[in-house]
Amino acid sequence: MENKERIVRKIANRVLKRYSLYPPVDFKNVFVEKGIKYREEKLATNGDGYTELKDSNLEIVVNSEMDYMPRKRFTIAHELGHIFIGWHDDVTLCKTDNEYAAHNMLDIQEKEANVFASELLMPTEWVREQLEKYKNFGLDYVIEKLSNYAKTSVMACFYALENAMPEGNVFLVFTPSIYWGKKFISNNTEICYLRNKDFQERCEILCIEKSQYTIASYDILHYRFLPRPTKNLVEEAYRNSRNIIDTIKILSKNHVLKWLHNFTYAVNCIKDRYAVWVFQNDEELLFCQNHLLEMEINKQDMLEAIVQRCNHYGYFYEYEEIGDSVTVIALREPIYKDVQAWKKSNIDSKYLCNQILNDIYIGKELEDKRRVISGIIGSANSMHKDFSIEELYNLIQKRMRRVELDDFVNHSEFNRFVSLKSFELVNRKNGFS
Repeated sequence: MENKERIVRKIANRVLKRYSLYPPVDFKNVFVEKGIKYREEKLATNGDGYTELKDSNLEIVVNSEMDYMPRKRFTIAHELGHIFIGWHDDVTLCKTDNEYAAHNMLDIQEKEANVFASELLMPTEWVREQLEKYKNFGLDYVIEKLSNYAKTSVMACFYALENAMPEGNVFLVFTPSIYWGKKFISNNTEICYLRNKDFQERCEILCIEKSQYTIASYDILHYRFLPRPTKNLVEEAYRNSRNIIDTIKILSKNHVLKWLHNFTYAVNCIKDRYAVWVFQNDEELLFCQNHLLEMEINKQDMLEAIVQRCNHYGYFYEYEEIGDSVTVIALREPIYKDVQAWKKSNIDSKYLCNQILNDIYIGKELEDKRRVISGIIGSANSMHKDFSIEELYNLIQKRMRRVELDDFVNHSEFNRFVSLKSFELVNRKNGFS
């Protein structure tokens, strides 16, 4: 299903075509043909404008105290968005430069009206033409050119650039009134979470190029990032190496830190299921995992603890120290084969579980472990109604390997218990006693 923002941009482009509009956009014909009344008045609230959304009385009211023409034009385009976007049906009082959390319907409508205004005043294809036309003049020159020609604010240009520029571009725009940068992230650009790093610190680590310039009252940081490879390229690199760390090194050309934002994507492109940690100077920067990963992962483990756990459970893992004091460790999810103890067993899993628990634990600890084991098995059993015995056995094996159950998992009867429990649960689902 097409996302709402794309639909809103299509609506704006239909309006551009329908009324033969081109930058700098003149709203007069739209008002006349659509029968929209326009007036300015001093608004008692701190709003920029509002729209009366009644077919018999379409009206746009703009705050007469607003004397900055580019902002006034953006406000008019914003209010036109409320009129032309078919699902907007409220009387709206708007402040077009607000940061919205987009958690309720009015906030969502405000964001959509801003998208409409940006596309109406600076259509994406036109912006791309200007970027190509002036590509040798520097981006600061292009932004000033866009702003002057389209009669918009510099800030409005960044809304347009966010949609028009290719993947891998991020802008932080600082103004005298705010000490943090407003973020503009171009299409499909992923800025991954790095532990204990704020957004700007992440950009500094990940970028391959950084530019800094000042336009009017704005201080601007522009970061460029390595693009995302195609799924086929990731799959081919993994086929050739059969090693996720080598795959990452090949695709990043050994610039692993500059490629961290692509890690989760790459891990999800391959069929083997991995969890991957990246450390720098023994401090964890990144954890990511395949979205299909079923095993129990302690995401808080430090490097030494991860290695110890892998060795303890006999997991296959890859470990490599790379330049810039970077260490990558990748844990591949194991596949457990059902021992099929149920074929020759004359006891049930409940009896065997109690036997194992009584061998290891006493008192309250025994009951606590019983509850944990019951919860893990219940959760695994509820995930997939059509699991085979072997599939459920494999999932329970993965989920049970956790620190607090080490003694239980290492008991000589553990595998037999899981086999019996999987057999009983699958048969019960299939209607067998």
